[in-house]
This record gives sequence, C-alpha cells and structure tokens, in this order.
Amino acid sequence: MRQHLWVLRAQLGDVGALTNLVGAHQGRVLHYLESIVGSRDDAEDALQDIWVTVVRKIAKLEDPRAFRAWLYRIARNRALSGLRRKRREGERLVDEAHGSENTSTEADENETWLGELDPEAVHAAIKDLSPAHREAIVLRYFQGMGYEGISEIAGCSIGTIRSRIHYGKAELRKLLMHPRSSEANPEGHQ
Repeated sequence: MRQHLWVLRAQLGDVGALTNLVGAHQGRVLHYLESIVGSRDDAEDALQDIWVTVVRKIAKLEDPRAFRAWLYRIARNRALSGLRRKRREGERLVDEAHGSENTSTEADENETWLGELDPEAVHAAIKDLSPAHREAIVLRYFQGMGYEGISEIAGCSIGTIRSRIHYGKAELRKLLMHPRSSEANPEGHQ
C-alpha cells in the first residue's frame, strides 16, 4: 500500500496504518536523530516523543503526501530542542557566511562519494561536523532526500542547503584525511 494511503487511514484512527508508518520510518528517523544528537540513547528517547507527537497531530496534516517531510521536521525540532536543553549555551544552526558559492546542480554531484569510504570512519567523522552540515549530509546521503525536501525540513533556502552540503563534504573530507585521535576526543563528541 502506498504511504499516503497509510497516512489517510491513520488520520481516521486506523492503528494498523499507524503501525505501518512507524515500521517504514523508525530506523531511518532514529539514524537521523542519532546523527544530530550524537547519542543512541538520546536519539531513542527523542524518537518516542516524536511518535507521540505524530499520533497527536497526524489528523491535522493537510497533505498526506507530505508526511515524510513533516515527520523529519518534527524529528529535527525535537532533536534541536534536546540539544538546546543539554547545552545551556546552545548550539545554534548557523548559515555559512560564504553564501551559495556552489554552482553545481543536484544531478552534477557524485552521489556515490560516501560509498567509496570506510563506513566506520565516515560515521565517526560526521559527528565532528557542525550541526548544520551534519544534518544536510545525513539527509542527503543517508536518507536520500533531495534539496527541496531538505530545505523544507531545515526551514531554509535550497541555496543554503547546497552550501551546507558543499562545505559539509569539504569538512568531512578533511576530517577523513586527518582523523582526530581517540585520546583527544575520547567520547566522539564535539
């Protein structure tokens, strides 16, 4: 069954349809959350809150086909809220001062560049990216989203998303070429 039909059925109170939606998205949303908050436990806690929010608000979702972006916006908001609570001074998403210098198009990018790298090293390095870069890279390359979907989730322009991906990839390459020692960063946190 198509996902938007599950959404429609869930909006009418069909628990089975809601269960199908959870099953279809649980793993990917958990991975996305973990990439933002940096901890599996914190991500799992946030995930529970997210599904509670989905259950409470799904009836208000006007376009069932927008469920995925809506779900990721909820996840993003919950993750960022958790980070702000956890770090008093907060770690705010900052748009790069470089603007949108990246002129490549979505089709021009090498979509397989991460697949050529050591997965463990990539996951370790991603944790050292800024939250803005980390979010854009994870949504683009691990969640398979397009620029438009990412811009909807992040609440910024497509040009900003292109910039975040461009600079995030550059920083990720630097981190992979010159990994930090485990002694300097024993827990893998920023």
